[in-house]
Amino acid sequence: QYELDHGFHRRLVRECGNARLLALIETERVRAQRFDGAHRRGTHDHRGSCAEHRAIVAAINKGRNEEAAVLIEAHWRRGVETVANWLAEQQA
Repeated sequence: QYELDHGFHRRLVRECGNARLLALIETERVRAQRFDGAHRRGTHDHRGSCAEHRAIVAAINKGRNEEAAVLIEAHWRRGVETVANWLAEQQA
């Protein structure tokens, strides 16, 4: 599941055509991976995450870029929340 999720996110940015931005994203992804615990904790809400991914893809396929951007940001924020909650639990 972790690899599939990672692949989805990698695919979202892969076609941007900006090598410098892609390198920065990869650097930050590796850095975040050290702390986010995803490879240990798994996906918090597998079905919800997949539903969000489907909605993002649907918006992109329909050319609704602003809608896709809003969905991506919401998805990212939920991910940050998940990681923050998991890290807090690890401290308890």
